[in-house]
Amino acid sequence: MNTIFSQRFFLAFLPANESLGLILTSQHLTGPKNYMTWARSMFLALSSINKFGFVNGSIPKPNPTSPLFNSWNICNTTILSWLTNSLSPYLKASVMYINSAKDLWIDLKNRLSQDNTPRLFEFQKEISHLVQGSLSVSSYFTKFKTLWDEFVNNQPFTVCTCACVCGSKSFQLDAQHKEHVFHFLMGLNDSYRNLIGQILLIEPFPSLSKVCSLVLQEEKRKNIGNIANMVNN
Repeated sequence: MNTIFSQRFFLAFLPANESLGLILTSQHLTGPKNYMTWARSMFLALSSINKFGFVNGSIPKPNPTSPLFNSWNICNTTILSWLTNSLSPYLKASVMYINSAKDLWIDLKNRLSQDNTPRLFEFQKEISHLVQGSLSVSSYFTKFKTLWDEFVNNQPFTVCTCACVCGSKSFQLDAQHKEHVFHFLMGLNDSYRNLIGQILLIEPFPSLSKVCSLVLQEEKRKNIGNIANMVNN
């Protein structure tokens, strides 16, 4: 790889205000309870500036004699600082002498990425008991999606590299998607019963965002009808 190009590759996409005190995410890591959401936030933040490779090791440390070493070290130190800035004071004190972003990531993962079964149970329980009630459709959807996304992101990451030819993976994803939508529909008020019946008959089965759009339209129609009734009375 051309040396000048490689140096630019290491340094490219760092924010213009690349300060060691930069806070990449407002999600501060406090312990095992919020490790998964913190890790997800940091992954997105670092990936958006093409720097997650320093954390997962796909951009390895060059030999100290390499002309690329100083450029790599600048990026590594900057990212290491960003990571520590997102930690609680207690956790920050425990990692101050770790010298690479990759080692820091691994250390936190080994310590804090624990069995999330109790947490998953709590999320599932909250989702099962969540109902619209007096909430608007928009507020209910936001609350539901927040819980569901946390439930999904607190499950262990799995990467399948199998070359599936039987279609079972597609069926599994379709089933998971339907479960997602079913939970949302089950929490809606009874006044949407007819619409829910219509949605369940749609082929192909709609996405959650499409379902939400249909329910919002129905809510708007109901509100207009209520206003018209009030005017007529």
